Amino acid sequence: MHRFQKSIHEIAIAVGFDYQNYFAKIIKKLVGVTPLQYRNKRGLL
Repeated sequence: MHRFQKSIHEIAIAVGFDYQNYFAKIIKKLVGVTPLQYRNKRGLL
């Protein structure tokens, strides 16, 4: 996720998720933070 300049929604669609909320839920379960928190943590806004 950290290499993309796309929105979280665009990334979710690109990797096969139909819904951004479900994508965020799965990422949080796997990584421990939401996609936005992941970007913020790495200074990628």
